Amino acid sequence: KILGGLLYGWAARGVVTALLYRLSRCSAADELVLRHFADAKANLTSMFPIVKRNPPPGVPLRSDVLGHNIILSELWDAPTTADDLQHWFNTSMFGQNNYEHLPSLHSFWPLYEPGAEFNTTLSTDAQLLFMNGDTDPQTPVWNARWEFDSANTSSGKDLLIWEDATHFSIFNTPVLGVGDPCGLQAVVAFLADPKERFWQQLSCRKRMKKIDFQGDAKRSEE
Repeated sequence: KILGGLLYGWAARGVVTALLYRLSRCSAADELVLRHFADAKANLTSMFPIVKRNPPPGVPLRSDVLGHNIILSELWDAPTTADDLQHWFNTSMFGQNNYEHLPSLHSFWPLYEPGAEFNTTLSTDAQLLFMNGDTDPQTPVWNARWEFDSANTSSGKDLLIWEDATHFSIFNTPVLGVGDPCGLQAVVAFLADPKERFWQQLSCRKRMKKIDFQGDAKRSEE
């Protein structure tokens, strides 16, 4: 579960290989480090590596009620039990088991009936921009390509794959030096004028940070 959570953060995933090594060696010093990660809960800064001084309290505009409403009414497979979820989690190399509470929640949640557009192919007149990180562990690239290929629009559509980016590619696309995440810049440029494709000329796309497995050697020794 710890490793699964670290995979989501652009910076945090860099310590996964080190933790596996420490787990294999398992010295007294390693135990202290492993316990530190085991005790760390809800570390949102791993999701937002750009924000160093004042990490946000959560995902902007996030609503757990709205999320549960959609998941339970439209996405949840009702026969799935807590035992099913635990089995899938136990047989996975990496995982978080974040939805273990949903089977019991489903029994009393005020579900709504999905509308006429439910489970249909996206059809619109709007310009579309799809973005996905090529190392996203939650929505892999093949999923994004499927969504892109199946979407129908009378205007144009584009798929932007971010190299080394994880989930939440709007945030997990850090740049070298100072600047907003390139994914965020791309969305702003797209919304400013969707048809002009200004996001294609962004200079930040040439200043993307590469994943770092080395980290700070001095802090690692501590």
